[in-house]
Amino acid sequence: MPGTLVGLTLGVIQLISQSAVPKDALIPELNNPNTFEWLLRCLSAALTEEVAFRFGLMSLFAWIIWSILKRPALHAPSLWIGNLLSALVFAAAHFPQLELQRYGLSLLIPFVVTSSSVGMFMGWLYMRYGLVSAIAAHLVTDLVVYVIPKLAAAIT
Repeated sequence: MPGTLVGLTLGVIQLISQSAVPKDALIPELNNPNTFEWLLRCLSAALTEEVAFRFGLMSLFAWIIWSILKRPALHAPSLWIGNLLSALVFAAAHFPQLELQRYGLSLLIPFVVTSSSVGMFMGWLYMRYGLVSAIAAHLVTDLVVYVIPKLAAAIT
């Protein structure tokens, strides 16, 4: 349930904020998939990215930090630093989707802030409720941003 609620909230926020992003900000290959292709992309991204970035990278960063410091009292800060680092890598992993040659920093900075913030929320869900909750939030966020608008457009 928390993952679904966070996913709905993040999805609505991203939908609202998309009006500030140029329509041609994504590389051409991502501009026109059909609804079914978007659904598959959303499911694939939710599963693979949460396993890779939260379960894998965030846990690895937190473990490395905690191993170096070796203080039980620093376990929570290690998790949050691992969360931040993996969120930044999560944002960077999405750079190839953008037309950075055309828009440069005017697109890059808001994208990094938004994507890493979303990554931080997913990391919080992973820490608090587990991997399935982070996967659910990622899936719901992507469905709200990419699939539901396509379905709504097809109906009207």
